[in-house]
Amino acid sequence: MKKFAARLVAQQTARPVAFAQVRLMSSVMKKPTMFASVFAQSSVRSFSAAPEDEPSQQLSDSEIIELVEGKIFEVLKSAAKCDHSKLSRTATFEELGFDSLDGVELVLALEEHFGIDLVNEEAEKINTVMDAIQIFHSQVLQRLNVEVKNE
Repeated sequence: MKKFAARLVAQQTARPVAFAQVRLMSSVMKKPTMFASVFAQSSVRSFSAAPEDEPSQQLSDSEIIELVEGKIFEVLKSAAKCDHSKLSRTATFEELGFDSLDGVELVLALEEHFGIDLVNEEAEKINTVMDAIQIFHSQVLQRLNVEVKNE
């Protein structure tokens, strides 16, 4: 757990993800989706493994929540349509200026950013910033637990 937690913290060394260059299959549209319509070029960094010589440190649950929340806010702020003045934990995607298709693309971008594939039922539950924080926090914790078992 400590090793993976340190990797999680060391995300800043990961390679940048330019959303306009990422192509994913959208289960809703059944055709490739370009994030250029919603996302500007971004220097948001994705979760990835840190070098093995990184010092291990243990993160508390609240620290993990803060990391997940921070990364979600970074992704939202990189969206061209996002109304930054309304950005908060309780904001809905609609309040932030996203329509339903933008919401799908946003969830896909978050999945790409975190390196997590959500099942459709979970992805459909994400309508607010808090929904995204809770679901991705849960997924990160599951990944941490799997990593601990594999060590």
